[in-house]
Amino acid sequence: MKRRDFDEFNFSKPSPKRLKTESDLKEPYSHYYSSTFTNMLDEALLNACFGGHDIIVNLLIERGASDWNGGLLGACSGGHASIAYLMIQKGATNIQQALQTAMFFGHSQITHDLNNVYRGNTCEFLYRNKSGNTFQ
Repeated sequence: MKRRDFDEFNFSKPSPKRLKTESDLKEPYSHYYSSTFTNMLDEALLNACFGGHDIIVNLLIERGASDWNGGLLGACSGGHASIAYLMIQKGATNIQQALQTAMFFGHSQITHDLNNVYRGNTCEFLYRNKSGNTFQ
Protein backbone atom coordinates (compact mmCIF):
# COMPACT_ATOMS: atom_id res chain seq x y z
CA MET A 1 0.00 0.00 0.00
CA LYS A 2 1.41 3.32 -1.09
CA ARG A 3 1.71 6.06 1.49
CA ARG A 4 0.18 9.32 0.36
CA ASP A 5 2.11 12.55 0.57
CA PHE A 6 0.79 15.33 2.71
CA ASP A 7 0.62 17.58 -0.36
CA GLU A 8 -1.95 15.32 -2.01
CA PHE A 9 -4.65 16.34 0.46
CA ASN A 10 -6.58 19.48 -0.38
CA PHE A 11 -7.60 21.04 2.91
CA SER A 12 -9.12 24.13 1.35
CA LYS A 13 -12.04 22.22 -0.16
CA PRO A 14 -14.86 21.42 2.30
CA SER A 15 -15.63 17.79 2.81
CA PRO A 16 -18.95 16.74 1.22
CA LYS A 17 -19.86 14.78 4.36
CA ARG A 18 -19.33 17.75 6.67
CA LEU A 19 -22.37 18.62 8.77
CA LYS A 20 -23.81 22.05 8.12
CA THR A 21 -25.43 22.83 11.46
CA GLU A 22 -25.33 21.64 15.03
CA SER A 23 -28.84 20.20 14.71
CA ASP A 24 -27.59 17.89 11.92
CA LEU A 25 -25.55 16.15 14.57
CA LYS A 26 -28.07 16.22 17.40
CA GLU A 27 -31.28 15.16 15.66
CA PRO A 28 -30.46 11.61 14.58
CA TYR A 29 -28.70 10.86 17.86
CA SER A 30 -30.79 12.82 20.36
CA HIS A 31 -32.31 9.67 21.89
CA TYR A 32 -28.82 8.30 22.47
CA TYR A 33 -27.54 11.44 24.17
CA SER A 34 -30.55 11.82 26.45
CA SER A 35 -30.48 8.18 27.57
CA THR A 36 -26.72 8.25 28.09
CA PHE A 37 -26.96 11.43 30.17
CA THR A 38 -29.73 9.91 32.29
CA ASN A 39 -27.63 6.78 32.83
CA MET A 40 -24.73 8.96 33.94
CA LEU A 41 -26.96 10.78 36.43
CA ASP A 42 -28.29 7.51 37.81
CA GLU A 43 -24.79 6.09 38.18
CA ALA A 44 -23.69 9.27 39.93
CA LEU A 45 -26.73 8.98 42.22
CA LEU A 46 -25.77 5.43 43.18
CA ASN A 47 -22.20 6.52 43.97
CA ALA A 48 -23.30 9.59 45.93
CA CYS A 49 -25.70 7.45 47.97
CA PHE A 50 -22.94 4.93 48.65
CA GLY A 51 -20.63 7.73 49.81
CA GLY A 52 -23.28 9.41 51.95
CA HIS A 53 -23.12 12.75 50.15
CA ASP A 54 -26.54 14.24 50.97
CA ILE A 55 -26.02 17.50 49.10
CA ILE A 56 -24.87 15.74 45.93
CA VAL A 57 -27.79 13.30 46.14
CA ASN A 58 -30.28 16.18 46.31
CA LEU A 59 -28.54 17.99 43.45
CA LEU A 60 -28.64 14.90 41.24
CA ILE A 61 -32.33 14.42 42.01
CA GLU A 62 -32.97 18.03 40.97
CA ARG A 63 -31.04 17.41 37.74
CA GLY A 64 -33.14 14.38 36.80
CA ALA A 65 -31.63 11.27 38.36
CA SER A 66 -34.41 8.78 39.06
CA ASP A 67 -32.96 5.34 39.80
CA TRP A 68 -34.36 5.08 43.33
CA ASN A 69 -33.67 1.35 43.62
CA GLY A 70 -30.01 1.80 42.71
CA GLY A 71 -29.74 4.69 45.15
CA LEU A 72 -31.30 2.60 47.91
CA LEU A 73 -28.81 -0.22 47.33
CA GLY A 74 -25.95 2.28 47.32
CA ALA A 75 -27.12 3.83 50.59
CA CYS A 76 -27.53 0.41 52.22
CA SER A 77 -24.10 -0.67 51.00
CA GLY A 78 -22.52 2.45 52.44
CA GLY A 79 -24.53 2.40 55.67
CA HIS A 80 -26.33 5.73 55.22
CA ALA A 81 -29.79 5.42 56.73
CA SER A 82 -31.04 8.94 55.99
CA ILE A 83 -30.32 8.54 52.28
CA ALA A 84 -31.89 5.08 52.27
CA TYR A 85 -35.10 6.55 53.70
CA LEU A 86 -35.01 9.34 51.10
CA MET A 87 -34.79 6.76 48.30
CA ILE A 88 -37.75 4.86 49.76
CA GLN A 89 -39.76 8.08 50.00
CA LYS A 90 -38.93 8.81 46.36
CA GLY A 91 -40.26 5.41 45.27
CA ALA A 92 -37.68 2.65 45.74
CA THR A 93 -39.40 -0.73 45.79
CA ASN A 94 -36.59 -3.25 46.28
CA ILE A 95 -36.75 -3.28 50.09
CA GLN A 96 -35.92 -6.99 50.34
CA GLN A 97 -32.72 -6.63 48.34
CA ALA A 98 -31.81 -3.50 50.32
CA LEU A 99 -32.32 -5.41 53.56
CA GLN A 100 -30.05 -8.20 52.32
CA THR A 101 -27.43 -5.68 51.20
CA ALA A 102 -27.41 -3.92 54.57
CA MET A 103 -27.07 -7.28 56.34
CA PHE A 104 -24.24 -8.35 54.03
CA PHE A 105 -22.24 -5.20 54.75
CA GLY A 106 -22.97 -5.40 58.47
CA HIS A 107 -24.97 -2.20 58.86
CA SER A 108 -27.11 -3.24 61.79
CA GLN A 109 -29.00 0.05 62.21
CA ILE A 110 -30.35 0.08 58.65
CA THR A 111 -31.06 -3.65 58.88
CA HIS A 112 -33.16 -3.21 62.01
CA ASP A 113 -34.94 -0.12 60.72
CA LEU A 114 -35.82 -1.64 57.35
CA ASN A 115 -37.03 -4.79 59.05
CA ASN A 116 -39.12 -2.97 61.68
CA VAL A 117 -40.65 -0.33 59.48
CA TYR A 118 -41.08 -2.10 56.15
CA ARG A 119 -41.39 -5.77 57.07
CA GLY A 120 -43.32 -5.50 60.34
CA ASN A 121 -40.52 -6.96 62.49
CA THR A 122 -40.91 -10.34 60.84
CA CYS A 123 -37.53 -11.70 61.82
CA GLU A 124 -35.11 -11.49 64.69
CA PHE A 125 -31.46 -10.77 64.03
CA LEU A 126 -28.61 -12.27 65.96
CA TYR A 127 -25.18 -10.74 65.63
CA ARG A 128 -21.93 -12.41 66.49
CA ASN A 129 -19.03 -10.37 67.81
CA LYS A 130 -15.36 -11.21 67.34
CA SER A 131 -15.39 -13.42 70.44
CA GLY A 132 -18.15 -15.56 68.94
CA ASN A 133 -20.88 -14.44 71.36
CA THR A 134 -24.29 -13.76 69.83
CA PHE A 135 -26.53 -10.86 70.75
CA GLN A 136 -29.55 -9.02 69.36
